[in-house]
Amino acid sequence: MGTDAEIAELLRLAAMTPAPGFGRRSLLRLLRLAERMERRMRWEERREFRRPPKRERPRCGARCRDGHPCRAPAVWLPGEPAPRNGRCRMHGGLSTGPKTPEGKARIAEANRRRARARAVS
Repeated sequence: MGTDAEIAELLRLAAMTPAPGFGRRSLLRLLRLAERMERRMRWEERREFRRPPKRERPRCGARCRDGHPCRAPAVWLPGEPAPRNGRCRMHGGLSTGPKTPEGKARIAEANRRRARARAVS
């Protein structure tokens, strides 16, 4: 037996050419049922990878200068089900800047443009 998508496609084709003794209305009903099943499966797949609510997400926990653990949320990459490395943006969760010569040149040009714009205004 094929996947649910293949079954749905077969049902679509069958709905276009009804078989003797099996009415078009019955085929359309089966088609709607197959589409509902397919939507339900996609919903279940998305639900597995859903992030927890912000209040339940893990906290950074790094020690601040005054000794208490950091309470900032850990950095999450878009579309990921878990935090990147468990630290917040202040304690190692984000990039420290461009590493390649092309990236460094791009940032330098952006800074020059911003400086020129500030000098004009």
